[in-house]
Amino acid sequence: PAGAAAAPVRRAEPFRRELSPLPYIPPVSPEMAVASRSSLWSDTSPFLFHDRRAMRVGDVITVVISESSNAKKEADTETNKTGSLTYTAPSIPGYGRILATPTTGRGRRFNQDDTLRTTSSNQHSAETEIERTDTLNATIGARVVEIFPNGNLFIEGRRELTTHKETLIVTVSGIVRPEDIDTNNTVLSKSLADAKIVYTGDGILAEAQQPGWLSRVVNVLWPF
Repeated sequence: PAGAAAAPVRRAEPFRRELSPLPYIPPVSPEMAVASRSSLWSDTSPFLFHDRRAMRVGDVITVVISESSNAKKEADTETNKTGSLTYTAPSIPGYGRILATPTTGRGRRFNQDDTLRTTSSNQHSAETEIERTDTLNATIGARVVEIFPNGNLFIEGRRELTTHKETLIVTVSGIVRPEDIDTNNTVLSKSLADAKIVYTGDGILAEAQQPGWLSRVVNVLWPF
């Protein structure tokens, strides 16, 4: 009917449901399968078709050391220096015009014609020639100590051999790329980056190659 008030229009509100967060359930680590005593499979055994090259920390790799160096140095030095200086008597204070009768010693007269002269000469000549050739061939086992993010391996090895109270020690360390390791799990020392190879000895032979302590002291203190 006319004049009747219009009924208000209600809008339906969307249904919303408050969701409570789910409780955190820690993951359960699966139990490792334990092989029976009669099983042919072992977790510590390598894969049948797996590469035998060193790839993990603690793996052993064989380093073939084949190094040779040849150094030669020559030096020839020669210096010659000569100096001369002359002082005349009148130019020295206390003689000549300053003192009418200069004397020296016990009343002796000083001859003004005399002059004081100094002459110096210095010569030095030295010739040095050094030539040295070193060769080192050895095979040593090394362990993988660290693996870099790019896959390169840092290896380090040491071998000590003692015979007849003579000790020889060979140490090697460096960075090797996996592609430089051959199928026999060996790597050449020339392929090592930042390689450090040390060959030392201790014993009678090593001591015989050094001069005595008195000779070393004389060489240090001798000024000529």
